[in-house]
Amino acid sequence: MAPFSSENQFRFLLSCIKHSNAGKVDFASVAKECGIVSRGAASKRYQRMLGLHGSSLDGKNGQGNAP
Repeated sequence: MAPFSSENQFRFLLSCIKHSNAGKVDFASVAKECGIVSRGAASKRYQRMLGLHGSSLDGKNGQGNAP
């Protein structure tokens, strides 16, 4: 997957905010608005963006204690 421009990432995040309710994002609407092929692809993009910045959907920051 090619890297997305900062502008595309910004538009994607704005769409996620616009299509969220009580912390849940409607990824089908985000995908439609952003021209992404599926709801799953939009969700995966969101997860990857969070991971790149040390965060996750479960609220953990990825800095837990590993054995």
